[in-house]
Amino acid sequence: MDNQHAEMSPAYADLGPTPPSTSSARETHSSQPSGAIKRLIGELGLRYRPSAQADLEAHAAALALLARDVSDVPPAYLERAIREWVRDRQFMPKANELIELARSYLPKADSDKDQRISLWIERGNAGLAAQGIHNAHWVHDKLADQYRIEPIPGAHWMSDWIILTCSPAATLRLAASLEEDGYGVWTPSVVERVDVSRMNAKREVRKPLLGGFVFASARHLVDMLEMAALPVKPRRGAGLLKPAHADFSVFHYFDRIPLIADRELNALRRIARRRTVPPKATAFKKYQTVRVEEEGNCFQGKTGVVQASSPKETEVCFDGRWTVKISTFILKPVAVEDGLHAARKAA
Repeated sequence: MDNQHAEMSPAYADLGPTPPSTSSARETHSSQPSGAIKRLIGELGLRYRPSAQADLEAHAAALALLARDVSDVPPAYLERAIREWVRDRQFMPKANELIELARSYLPKADSDKDQRISLWIERGNAGLAAQGIHNAHWVHDKLADQYRIEPIPGAHWMSDWIILTCSPAATLRLAASLEEDGYGVWTPSVVERVDVSRMNAKREVRKPLLGGFVFASARHLVDMLEMAALPVKPRRGAGLLKPAHADFSVFHYFDRIPLIADRELNALRRIARRRTVPPKATAFKKYQTVRVEEEGNCFQGKTGVVQASSPKETEVCFDGRWTVKISTFILKPVAVEDGLHAARKAA
């Protein structure tokens, strides 16, 4: 046996290099064929049985060598190669011919490109994990040949928020421009009435409750990270031709990006509503049916019948038993047919 074949180890990854013909007296492999390989080669030998009795021993020896030469080929591929060979050939195949057939059944793929894609995704997911993001992962879209972050099935991702930090004076402007461009953002704000200098009048002014902080939907994480790294934050969509976004960065805590669950913002929403000057509302008629629309209110979604009402507050009877005073501006009228039913219950 020469040095090249003595050092060669069986490998299924590419079915190994093409071995020499089994007609050669050299030994190509030291591994023993499995029972499945012996069975397949034995059945192959029966199809090409020699006619002379004197050639039977040589034929058996050749089959033994052939079985050893193809011992690295998976039985499923070898069976398919033998089946294709015997269909239209009248002579015994050599080992290299069976191996070439078996290799042709392997999936065709750009192994170098697939390896680069896998390495890139592995590094990207490691980066997300290092930032404390465990409910999303990087994927490669083969059709578009692009990478993107997608939520892991079952993970609470779409309702989570990330924090953007900016200049306090630019808080509302940044939130408005991002929202105009189609991003899901929110910042708590309040509406206050302030005196107009040198005039006996007041005007309403909207102010941020948390100056310098804007919450963005976590599904925009990649866009926000890419935009934050740019010196000028470009617009898109409806705001494409408008001035750039105010400068901002994605909030990190100990080199990680914290994700804020949506329910954790309810307290901020309630504070913002309490500190906001209520809008002007019209009083409801007695026995009119209304529904509580305020999010987070303990009566949210409940329907009741008006007992008394003013632009400031309204007495509402729920389930014909409880009468509660509620701010008029958070109530909405409902359909007439629903009102008749609720009025009968209240009576």
